[in-house]
Amino acid sequence: MEVGQKINGRYEIIRGIGSGGMAKVYLAYDLILNREVAVKILRFDFQNDPKALQRFQREALAASEIVHPNVVEIYDIGEDHGLQYIVMEYVKGTDLKTYIYENAPISFDKAVDIMQQILSAVAVAHQHRIIHRDLKPQNILINGAGECKITDFGIAVALSETSITQTSTLLGSVHYLSPEQARGANAIPQSDIYALGIILYELLTGKVPFDGESAVSIALKHFQEEIPSVRKVNPNIPQALENVIFKATAKDPNERYRSVNEMSEDLSTVLSATRVNEPVFLTKKEQAELAQKKQAEKEKEQQKEVEPPKQETKKKKKKKKKRKWWLWVLLLLLLLGVGSFFLQPKTSVPDLTGKSVNEAEQILQKQHLKIDDVEYEFDSSIPKNHVIRTKPKEGTTVKRYKKVLLIVSRGTESYTMKNVLGQNIDDVVASLENDGWNKKDIEITKCLNSTFDKNMIFEQEPSAQTKLTVGKDKISLLVSVGSSGLPLEDMSGWSQSEVEQYLSRNGLHVIWKYEPSNKEKGTVLRQEPSSNTDMSIGDSVVVTLASDKETSSGNSYEGTPASENRPQSEAPVNPTTPSSTPASEAPAVSEEHTPESTQQSAPTEAPAVEPNNGASEAPAVENTNH
Repeated sequence: MEVGQKINGRYEIIRGIGSGGMAKVYLAYDLILNREVAVKILRFDFQNDPKALQRFQREALAASEIVHPNVVEIYDIGEDHGLQYIVMEYVKGTDLKTYIYENAPISFDKAVDIMQQILSAVAVAHQHRIIHRDLKPQNILINGAGECKITDFGIAVALSETSITQTSTLLGSVHYLSPEQARGANAIPQSDIYALGIILYELLTGKVPFDGESAVSIALKHFQEEIPSVRKVNPNIPQALENVIFKATAKDPNERYRSVNEMSEDLSTVLSATRVNEPVFLTKKEQAELAQKKQAEKEKEQQKEVEPPKQETKKKKKKKKKRKWWLWVLLLLLLLGVGSFFLQPKTSVPDLTGKSVNEAEQILQKQHLKIDDVEYEFDSSIPKNHVIRTKPKEGTTVKRYKKVLLIVSRGTESYTMKNVLGQNIDDVVASLENDGWNKKDIEITKCLNSTFDKNMIFEQEPSAQTKLTVGKDKISLLVSVGSSGLPLEDMSGWSQSEVEQYLSRNGLHVIWKYEPSNKEKGTVLRQEPSSNTDMSIGDSVVVTLASDKETSSGNSYEGTPASENRPQSEAPVNPTTPSSTPASEAPAVSEEHTPESTQQSAPTEAPAVEPNNGASEAPAVENTNH
């Protein structure tokens, strides 16, 4: 989808915000209700699949039945020129996975609050006989107010039922996969409860309980190993809170909570003082094993010599052996699938640069490849709607029937420069990128400035309303770092004019000194203070320039910052301007000539020129071009 393109004449695309196994999600603007919305569009490679289309539509309707403050609301469902789309609520925030990463460790109160919101939403879904089947932090959004909203209801159901290969979907969710789902059984409400237990584990520890080198090894751990204790990671976690995880993630679904509401009710009291001394949760199997162990210890005390209960050992071994048999069958099937994948014939990705989408599709078919999806970028060298490049790139050796992503040109776009003065640099760059600009065409210069807050833009080039060509023109932005803390550039080898341009924006005093040298006249030999020294507005910088050998070595003069004598928009004034030049055209300087035998003498500063009443303080610029 292109930026600015309208879906059904109503939803104007702003930018892409995410993608999944079956669909891509865009931020759009509802032109009728005047609000931002998220639009989910079925991926290009699914558009002609009748089963995928049917499931997308059916599950979208099912998701629209779930009305809950912690579920992303569905606004509209439709088709436009063959594109199947779902319009839903746009949540300004991040996903729970990112939230956990940025805020771990999360307090117990906050973790419980987040879980209660999620449980409340899942409970309503289960009441509508909808099982999410792919609950994970990536499918849970959280806004700035801490409100959670579950997304992808129904779509996950469609994915789990489809006959299309779902390897990538399975692998992406394997960390939250219930044992019964890993074995290939149908998902049940307790499958969602298992995933919720894993999410609670991650909220409290900042990591998932099982990890491994492959999805197969992780899946095996889910129905072979017990969930690790969160109290081993953090002993301060209440036992009652850990017990919720243990019960929700029991291997046997019958040992888990009977419903999400039951789990929510149990979670609501985990931080209560009445549950401080609660014992560790044990499944019925674990309780039986513990009872047998205690009985054996009791019999051992009563008898001096008692052999271990061989019969029970055999039973356990038989059971374990039977369990291993199922694991080996599953592992064999997975290995056969992986083996068949690697034995597939190979081909190479052709060079599709400059080809139309239809031409590219035909060429890919001849190479036994398919189009994965189409993404658009502005490009001044490639005609509109023609391929710029591919992912994987041309020449890459891949398996046959591999899906190839096409990056297609939007052509050259005329762009009207916006007024970005006073705005945060990160927000502006993000907005420009969404409008098609590449970072390499956005020049950012950090400067000292006492008027604008840190990271705020105080000068832009070109000015607002200027017509630009995306991909061809450049945008220059001056960004404030405050009135102090700007590292001084290394000016070695710079010309005098370059130094003047750099320091004239500093709000710094400059003291020029000269010294005979074989280097080109006017070239910087050294500076004081040295580079990377943090500077503040009003500080002085001594710059020694190369002069002819015949020139006296002690010449020096001091100039006031150009920003104190002229408006910011004026060009820098050459400090070597003769004293006869009118004061309005040159900075106030004093130049003292000393005998050749005299070392650098203290400069005598002349009265400063009256500042221009319209002048604004010029900032110190951190120029990275030198």
